[in-house]
Parts: sequence; C-alpha cells; structure tokens
Amino acid sequence: MAAPGAPAGRYGAVMSRSRRRWVYWSILAAFIVAGCVVAYLGYENLGAGANPIDAEVSTYQVINDHQIDVTFTVTRDHPNQAADCIIDAPAADGSEAGRREVYVPAGENVGTMSTELQTDERATTAEFYGCSYQVPAYLTKSMPPSG
Repeated sequence: MAAPGAPAGRYGAVMSRSRRRWVYWSILAAFIVAGCVVAYLGYENLGAGANPIDAEVSTYQVINDHQIDVTFTVTRDHPNQAADCIIDAPAADGSEAGRREVYVPAGENVGTMSTELQTDERATTAEFYGCSYQVPAYLTKSMPPSG
C-alpha cells in the first residue's frame, strides 16, 4: 500500500524546510525595512522637523479702529529662500478683524520686520496664521517687500 500524499509531478517539487525558512526571514526583513522607511518619512514630514519657518509677533500697536501695526521676528532654516507669512488680527469677539500676507525676502536666518494691517473693526491683538516657502507670484511681483 502506498503512502498517502500528492501524486508525483502533479503539484511541483515540495519546498524544503530550509528554503521555507529563508523565504520567511526575507519577507520579514523586507517588512522591517519598509516600516523603518515609513517611520523616517513620517518623522521628517510630520514630526519635529516639520516647522522650517517660525514667526512670532514681537510687538503690536492698535492705531485706530481700522489699523494695527505689527513688528515680528521670522526664524527659518533656509535663509536663502523667500517666504510668505500670514498675520491675523482678531477682534474682541474672536472673529477675524484683518489679515495680511507678508513677503519675507531671502536674507538672514533670523530677521525682524514690521507691517501694517488694515482691519474691518478694532483689533485686540496680532498673531501668525502660518508661514511657507511657497510664495505666490502675485506677492512677489505686485507688492514690494514688507519691512
């Protein structure tokens, strides 16, 4: 009586135990490498290095119900690139009284600039919405650098 099993030649050669082990470890190593690459890219794009431009309001002065002067400091990791920063001026009720895009020309790593915001109502403070190295063309062509 023949031993039960697959008929010879029907299903191909049976993989040896050492070869199965080698395939298992190869796939496991590929997953570990892929996981490390994803973790590194996530850290670079979303983690500690995600804020290449830091802007802070140094001083502000409310001139009247429709104007506020703002002095601010911009620190960036690529000073040879121009930047675009957006400053908000909230009103007492928290609504936005005014907003302005400010062109920050290429130059020093840390720079102090001033600008004037026109507002719809009396502003109570000034704060940054954000900054980017992606400067729109209209900001560089039609507006002179602020500061």
